[in-house]
Amino acid sequence: MDATSEIGPRLWLWWTLATVAGWAVGEFFFRASGEFVWAAILFRGAHVLGVGGAVLQALVLRRHLPRAAWWVLATGVAAVLGGIAVLAAIVDVPYLTRGFEVPSIALILLSVLASGLLVGAFQWLILRRHVARAGWWVPASGLSLTLGWLVGAVVVEIALDPRYHPAAVDLIAGLVSATIYGALTGHTLSRLLQSRKPNPHNTQPVPH
Repeated sequence: MDATSEIGPRLWLWWTLATVAGWAVGEFFFRASGEFVWAAILFRGAHVLGVGGAVLQALVLRRHLPRAAWWVLATGVAAVLGGIAVLAAIVDVPYLTRGFEVPSIALILLSVLASGLLVGAFQWLILRRHVARAGWWVPASGLSLTLGWLVGAVVVEIALDPRYHPAAVDLIAGLVSATIYGALTGHTLSRLLQSRKPNPHNTQPVPH
């Protein structure tokens, strides 16, 4: 079976599973670093935006794009930068305003959207060389991450009491968010790869 025949539901499924599994790996390392504040911040900022998922996503992409390993580097750099925005909204803003209340939902949503757009922009640098209309990836990434976070927050607000289930809140919210983000970006990726550009430097098929 060649790579072209896998574009569609098969690619979407593997992409979604890779995104969710990668989030789970990132969550594990975040929990393991909980006693070390700066390490915990680094892992939280990075894995929320899919560094773990990017490694597994690259395994899916290698059948469709040459040098898919660059996907991991682009996502990692953007995730660290984007994580700063999320952490600033959650930690720094209340501190700088000398308040201890939880930041407004609008502030968090804007920071998540900005982070998703940033990750999408870095990943676009990889996609634009290989697919037409790659610019659609940037808004798809930002909106998918934002919608995933919002739905995850709503689910745990309805299903769980954060005062008594802090670990469950994080795990369920993250699982819901990663699933939605993976599913939506996977659909976008499938559509984009159907308009893949020919590679002028390599006329050989992508190795299996």
